[in-house]
Amino acid sequence: MPKNIDTIHILGAEKQCTTSIALAYPELQFIGHVDHPEVDGWDIPNLTFVQDGAATTEVVSSDSRFVYACQRWAYSTKGVKRDAGVFTLSEALKLLSNSGVLTPAHISDPDKKGRLKGDKWRKPDAVEETSLNNVGRNYACGFSVQETLQPDKTFSLCGRTNKGQESSFGVVEVLRERYGREAFALAAETVNGAPFRNIVRAVEDSLEFEGLFSLNILLVNGDFYVSSFRRTIPPYVGLLRKSGFDMFGVSSIPDREDRRYGYKAVFEHHYSTYGALK
Repeated sequence: MPKNIDTIHILGAEKQCTTSIALAYPELQFIGHVDHPEVDGWDIPNLTFVQDGAATTEVVSSDSRFVYACQRWAYSTKGVKRDAGVFTLSEALKLLSNSGVLTPAHISDPDKKGRLKGDKWRKPDAVEETSLNNVGRNYACGFSVQETLQPDKTFSLCGRTNKGQESSFGVVEVLRERYGREAFALAAETVNGAPFRNIVRAVEDSLEFEGLFSLNILLVNGDFYVSSFRRTIPPYVGLLRKSGFDMFGVSSIPDREDRRYGYKAVFEHHYSTYGALK
């Protein structure tokens, strides 16, 4: 992204990472698009909100700069993709697998148990093993079941593809996490990104899009497995920026993945109730 950007739209700004983005980039202005009646009044001076509608459609169809905080926003309410560069989880992992990246095996037998994931977006991801025949409510996100792996370590990668250029990215090792309707990191540390460069190149070669993405990567018996691909921003963006990864290209510091490691953070999660201001 060019260095003269001053306003960026965040689609699906109900996600907690929205405030992390604004705090990590105080020199930029952000407009958060939400499902609810318009909410404003945050004490973060560079973040305001608008309700989803014509404004969001105009942002996606124009040259406006936008990012997804929630992959659900890459699809319309009728399930049609707003962004041609967004893939379902099963599509993305199949393409990556064809490029030589290891991924957990897809389970098609509706009675066989595995790790349940949202296919279009991340709701719900099951903590325990389950099967498609045990799925209750349909959240319109679609479902994908993967074989259950027992990782030695878990990593989360955030990257930015730039057509005609080598992608930049940052990686954290998830030291502790908690599960609700999603997985929440509780503690993480930035690590050397060099071992993950081949995976990022496979993303560049297999998935043709421009913008931000995130991957979940499992280390199992010495091998890396990509278990998730989303066009979303993780909540630890401030940690990544401190360690050198600049997703919006506004920093004068050279962007090198081999120096972004050793920064640690403990996260505290909060919940906010949204409603129209009186």
